[in-house]
Parts: sequence; structure tokens; C-alpha cells
Amino acid sequence: MIRQGRHTFQSETLMRFQFADWLRKRRITQWTWLGAAPHARIEHGRWLVDCPSCNGAELVDEEWDGVICGSCGAEFLTIIWPAPSVRAAIEAALDVRPQHRQHWFPHEQLKDLEKENEDHGLKRKVS
Repeated sequence: MIRQGRHTFQSETLMRFQFADWLRKRRITQWTWLGAAPHARIEHGRWLVDCPSCNGAELVDEEWDGVICGSCGAEFLTIIWPAPSVRAAIEAALDVRPQHRQHWFPHEQLKDLEKENEDHGLKRKVS
């Protein structure tokens, strides 16, 4: 199952409060990224976003308003996600793989994931 960022926090509000406190303790100043919005991707079955400022990576959830980079403090108010139907198809294609093999990057097409699965003898789970 593809996990989203929310799996470790009770709520986005609590997560943001704890994270802001963590940034202060590390003496990292929070700032807003004004460049192009980063794309969400999947690594080891988790939705992540790469920080275009420092190349760090943070867990993300589609329901969140944005994310703050824990390495440099950049806040991203917009994250580019695949369309909901495409996202569901990508997650279904990856769900047949072991978690350490569940990877997807925005440049990859669904047909490529399905071909990789076929090449390795993996079949979609039927509900």
C-alpha cells in the first residue's frame, strides 16, 4: 500500500506545530519558495517531494496545503500531483511490488510501470 505523509501525525496542524518547533531548535529559518512548484513522487511506497532549493526530500499528503523542507526551511505552498485517476492507477501498479521497489517519478508513464511489472511476472491484485 502506498503511504502518504499523514501516517505519522494525528493532524496537519499538530504536524506543522511540531515541525516549526523542530526548525527553531535547529536554527533553521522558515521561508517561502517562490520558484516553480515541485512534483510529488513515490519512493519506497511513500509520497515525497524534492526540495528544489537544497535537494532534500519530505513526506507529503495531497490533503496538506503545502510542506516545509526540514533541511533548509523552504515552504512549498503548491505541490504538483498527478490527476486523481492517474494517481490511483500508479498506486495500483506499484502496490503489487515489494515496498522497497515501489518507486515512481513524474516523467514515468503508467504503461512503463505496467510493462516493468509484466517483465517481472507481477500481476495486479484483484479486489
